[in-house]
Amino acid sequence: MRLTLALGVGGVIGQIATNSSNGESLLAIALILALACYPLALAFCVWNWGYRQGRTGSSVGKSVLKFKVVGEKTWEPIGFENSLVRQVVHFFIDTAFYIGFLWPLWDSKRQTFADKIMDTVCVPSDRAFASGEQVAGGLQAVEHAGRDRGDEVGDADGSQ
Repeated sequence: MRLTLALGVGGVIGQIATNSSNGESLLAIALILALACYPLALAFCVWNWGYRQGRTGSSVGKSVLKFKVVGEKTWEPIGFENSLVRQVVHFFIDTAFYIGFLWPLWDSKRQTFADKIMDTVCVPSDRAFASGEQVAGGLQAVEHAGRDRGDEVGDADGSQ
């Protein structure tokens, strides 16, 4: 979103620049501002999806929605490198086919393709998880979260 805003501001400045008498200098300033925003946007993405989500389990958006990304087996945040790889997988797999973003609607663990590839799950970051109280097995916690939302979720053996 910030990148879009930065490019939009650069575009408006560029439009004003082409309509003014000193258009070339204003256009150059707009180009410099737009190019300066790319590294800032990249740095924010690496911090948000790599460092913050990898260390705490929640990006800025997931914090607002009170969700965490944790390893399916360890039930801990997945770390900087794995968090960045997960985002790259999201970009190439889920964005390319679009079905990956819809897959959690019918998946028993509510995982996207990137979550399945990276062995991660997104779980609510309520008090039980925040205090370090672990639930025996990731699927049980996801089932518990589904029941809180009123969903019917089967057990690990496929029964209801």
